[in-house]
Amino acid sequence: MLRIPYVLLAAVAMTEWSSAEKIRRAAMCMALGFGVVTVYGVVQALGMDPMPWKGSHGARVFSTMGNPNMLAGYVVAVLPFMFLGVRESAGVRKVMYALGLAGAYLMVWLAGSRSGFIGAGAASVVMLWPRDIRRAARWLAMCAAVTAAVLAVQRLNVERHKSVGERRFILLTAVDLIREKPLLGHGLGSFRVLYPSARRVETWSLQEQCFVQCRNVYNEFLEVAVDEGVIGLGIFLVLIAAALRSGLGGAPKDRIGAQALLASLAGVLAANTVSLTLRYASTGAYFWVTLGLAAGQGGALPASAVGRNRTSAKPRLRYILTAAAAAAAVAGVAAAVRYFIADWAVMSGVRYSREAYRLADTEGDIVRDILVTGGVYESDPALWEKAVAEYRRALAAVPDSVNALYFLANAFNRRWDMRVLCEPRWGDRPGEARTDFERAEELYTTLERHSPDFIEVHYERAMLYLKKGDLLRAKERLERYIRQKPYFAKAQYYLGKIYMSLQRWDDAEEWLQEALHLNDRFVLAHADIAVVYHKLGKRDLRDEAVFRAREWAPPLADKLLGNAFAKAGEFERALEHYRKAREARPQDPEVPYEMGWCFIHVQQWENAARAYRDALRIDDRFIKAWINLSSVLGETGDRRGAMEALQRAMHIDRAYVQWLLGAAGAR
Repeated sequence: MLRIPYVLLAAVAMTEWSSAEKIRRAAMCMALGFGVVTVYGVVQALGMDPMPWKGSHGARVFSTMGNPNMLAGYVVAVLPFMFLGVRESAGVRKVMYALGLAGAYLMVWLAGSRSGFIGAGAASVVMLWPRDIRRAARWLAMCAAVTAAVLAVQRLNVERHKSVGERRFILLTAVDLIREKPLLGHGLGSFRVLYPSARRVETWSLQEQCFVQCRNVYNEFLEVAVDEGVIGLGIFLVLIAAALRSGLGGAPKDRIGAQALLASLAGVLAANTVSLTLRYASTGAYFWVTLGLAAGQGGALPASAVGRNRTSAKPRLRYILTAAAAAAAVAGVAAAVRYFIADWAVMSGVRYSREAYRLADTEGDIVRDILVTGGVYESDPALWEKAVAEYRRALAAVPDSVNALYFLANAFNRRWDMRVLCEPRWGDRPGEARTDFERAEELYTTLERHSPDFIEVHYERAMLYLKKGDLLRAKERLERYIRQKPYFAKAQYYLGKIYMSLQRWDDAEEWLQEALHLNDRFVLAHADIAVVYHKLGKRDLRDEAVFRAREWAPPLADKLLGNAFAKAGEFERALEHYRKAREARPQDPEVPYEMGWCFIHVQQWENAARAYRDALRIDDRFIKAWINLSSVLGETGDRRGAMEALQRAMHIDRAYVQWLLGAAGAR
C-alpha cells in the first residue's frame, strides 16, 4: 500500500520541483531535517537519550528512525544532497553543509549497518566520479571511499559472523521460493509466512539465540521476486531504468543536481542489496522523490534554468497531483503521530513490566539467553498496573498494534491475578468478571487472528496453559512452536516436562535430550533427565546427568536435583540430594523446607517438623514454612503448637495467608 503514496510523491516531484532553485531549496530542507536526526543520534551515542527506548539496540545508534538499519538507509538517501550543498554553496551555508556531510558519515558509522556502509560507499563514488579523468585527487578519494566501505563491512562480518551464515541461508531459501513460483510469485508479504516452513535446516543452529523469526530476505530485489515473481521485479527495475534514462541520459556537464540524484538512487539501491529499507518511509519517501526529480529532469536542468518542464505546464494535472499528495501527507503525518504515541507507550510499558517481574535470586545463570538454573521472580502489582495502562494507551492509539497486544497479553500472563474481577482499566467489558488467564487468552487469540505468523504466541500460550495445568493444550502449542522454531531449548525442555507429568518417560527422554543438544549447560534439563533415566532404569546415564548438573552449577545442583526427584515422587532419593544441598547451602531456607515436604509424603512427621523449624531458624518470616509446620503439628496432635505457628504466619501477612489457604493451599 505504501507504493501508492510513493508514486504520488514521485509524480509531484516530477511536475513541481523542476527548477534549479527548487532543487537547492529541497537540499536545504533535507539538511535541516537531517540536522535533527544527527543531533539526536549524537545524544544517543553519548548515552544521554532520555526516551524509554534507550539502549534498544545496544551500542548502535538509531536516532529518530527506531532501527539502526533504517537510520543507515535514510542517511544514504540524503548524503548526496549534503555533497551538493557543499559544492554549490558558499560562506556560512557551505560550512553548514560540510557539517551535515560529516554528520552523515558519523551516523553511518554509529549505526553499524552493512547496508549503510555499502550504500554510503556507492553514493560517495558517484559523487566523486571525476568529469575530467585526469584529476588524480578524485580518483584517490573514490578509492578511499571504496576501501573504507569494504573494511567496515568486513569488520562487521567478523564481529557478527553468525549472522553472515544465517543471511546466506535466508537468501538461498528465497531463491528456493522463487523457483517454486518464478513468474507471479507467492503474493505480497508472503515471505514471512512461508519462511518458517521453507527455511533450510542449516539455519536452525545459527538461529539458536534468535527470539524473533526472520521477517524479510535482507535483499529488496529478492523480496520483490518472492512476492511478485520475476514479472513484478522486472516492472520495478524497468520503472527505475526508464526514469533514469528519461531524466539523466545525456545531461550536459553544467546541470545542477544530476550527479546528486544519481548518487542518491545508486546508494539506496546498493544498500538494499543487503537490507529492506526501501520499503520504509524513512528511505522510501526520499528514494521516490529523487526518482521523480530524475524522471522530470529536475536535477538535470542548467544552472540558469528557472522554468518548469512540459509536464508541469498542465495546470489541471498539477492541481490533482498536488491535492492527492497533500492528502497523503496529512494522512501520513496523522499515522506517524499515532504510531509514535503507541511506540512510546509500548516502550514505557516494557520498562514497567521488567521492573514488575524481576528475578529475585541472583544465582541464576543465563546461557544462550536461557536461565539454565531456574529462578524465583518477584511480582509488583503497582508496577503491573502502570504497565497495563501504558499498553492500553498504545492500543487506543493503534488498535491493531502487534507489540501492544503481545506485551499486554504477556503482562496478564506473568502477573497471574486469578481473582474473578471486572476491571474496565484492565480491558474488561461491563458486567464481565474475568481472571488474568481469560484476559491473556483473549489477547493472544486476537493477536493470532491479526498476525498468524507471529510464532512467539504459541510459546506464551503454552506457558499460560501450563499454569492452569492444561497439559494437552500446552503440549499442542509447544509442538507447533517447535515445528517453526526448533532451536529454542526451553520449548523442548517444557515439552519434556509435560511428558514427565504424563509419565511417558521415553518421550520425556527424547525431548530433554534435544534441549540439552541445543544447550548443554541447561542445568534444569540435566536434573530432570536424571529423573527420567532413573525411572527407565538407566543408572549409568542417571549418574552422568547428575555429574553434569554438579559440573555446571556446583552450589545449586543438588537442590535442583532434589526438586526434580521430589516432583517425580522419588522422595527418598530427593532427600539424599537435599542433604548434600544443605552442606553446600547452609543458609538457604528452601532446602530444609523442601525436605519437610518430602518427610510429609513419607509420613515422618517429627522429621518434617524439625525440617520446617530449621527453615524458620534461617528465615523466621518464611510464611509457607509456618503454615506447613502448623499442618504437621496438627497431624502429631500438638494443636496448641499448630495454632501458634498459624498465628505467626498471620501476623506476618494475613492477606497472603488467607489467599494461600483459601485459593491455592500451602505446600
